[in-house]
Amino acid sequence: MTEEIKEQEKLHHVVSVENLEGLKRKVNITIDMEGVKLALDQAVEVVAKKVQINGYRKGKAPKQLVEKRCSDEVKNVALFMLTQSGFSRACQEQRLVPLSEPKVQNADIHVDGSFNCEVTLEVKPTIVPMGYIGMSLKKQTLDLNMMLEQRLSDLYEYHCVREVRKEVQEGFEVTLDFWILLGDQKINEGKDQVFVIKKSQEEPFGENLLGAKMGDIQTSSVVLPESYPEYNGQTAIVKMDIKLVTEKVKPTADQLVKKMQAPSYEELLSIVKTDVEKTIQHQERAALEEQVVDKLIEIHNFLVPESWVADEEKYLINQIKMKNPDEEVKKTFHQMAERNVKRTFLIESIYEVEKDIKITEEEVETFIKKEAGRLNTSTLALKSELKKQNMLDGVFGLIKNSKVMDFIITNAQIEEIMSTHTCHQEECLCGQECKQCFCETKNKNGN
Repeated sequence: MTEEIKEQEKLHHVVSVENLEGLKRKVNITIDMEGVKLALDQAVEVVAKKVQINGYRKGKAPKQLVEKRCSDEVKNVALFMLTQSGFSRACQEQRLVPLSEPKVQNADIHVDGSFNCEVTLEVKPTIVPMGYIGMSLKKQTLDLNMMLEQRLSDLYEYHCVREVRKEVQEGFEVTLDFWILLGDQKINEGKDQVFVIKKSQEEPFGENLLGAKMGDIQTSSVVLPESYPEYNGQTAIVKMDIKLVTEKVKPTADQLVKKMQAPSYEELLSIVKTDVEKTIQHQERAALEEQVVDKLIEIHNFLVPESWVADEEKYLINQIKMKNPDEEVKKTFHQMAERNVKRTFLIESIYEVEKDIKITEEEVETFIKKEAGRLNTSTLALKSELKKQNMLDGVFGLIKNSKVMDFIITNAQIEEIMSTHTCHQEECLCGQECKQCFCETKNKNGN
């Protein structure tokens, strides 16, 4: 469309906006007969270039003939042009930023030659960011010693092996078959049932099995509970065939080094420490960011688009693969989704105001290169896939969030709260001196 036509269109264009629920708006666009005539003339030119009419080369038929022979197509092209240009003009005049695909209704050229249509859409909320510079935050410093101790404990636990034992002792695991007999009648049975046996556990699969040997047939009497309505309160006999007895045994330090394929125990500790330090940095940063979001949401009161919240809620539920969540779960996820959407708009509003934190091409390249390394693929392949999946906007969103949060946290007043932890174990999990477990316990010599 030429500038001349655009200027002429301004004279024939009327827009009104009706506020609906939330951020929904209904835009009524009216274009008078002169404006419609301009659009129809241009539509004829568009159709004439691609239509094939007998007796004429493609695109060479007279416009009058095209208008007569292809009236429906000319009208449809004109309707599309009028809707698009009218909606574009409406967004400029009314400063509307669409967040969802606009729905066009009742678009038509009337008997008097005028055009009218209604467009329903959700618009971007207006946010004037404030209170994000000099924000007061509290940083809970995580205890490195405690987390190292827990991580080592988890490693030892993960690499435990089960060894067969002849006799059941405290904490051993028992695999057994059982039969419940009421007189000569068998009323229930179970095959290859597994139990961890501990003291104070009730019969028949409790401390009564302590001392039993693999291959034994153990017998215990029980009063049948309400889960056996026909026999509730009657005394039955439970017979148990002890098929397997095992003990969970933690590896030694040397065995753990071998399983982890580390050069030495000291090197393994160093690797674990580095990993835990990264975890602490991530968790401390995440906690600060959550505080920032909480404070920003508290300061700014604005509506969020329902469609965005619905999409985010669906995404969150799909992430945990939950089918048919109840109303309480739905409510929780709805609140989480609304918070995430508010965060997105708040970050965007601050990014738009703070001109010094704009994303550069180098930052995008660095992000993609780092992510490609993590995914063990090439930068070119990842970039191609991101474009194919229309996910580059997501990359910009992640970088934008990081840069805005960096800006806020850098300019914040942060009060550090040191956490304390004292390990009270008499012996360290690794069997070495406590200083190698990075906990605060002293060894017996006080070193």
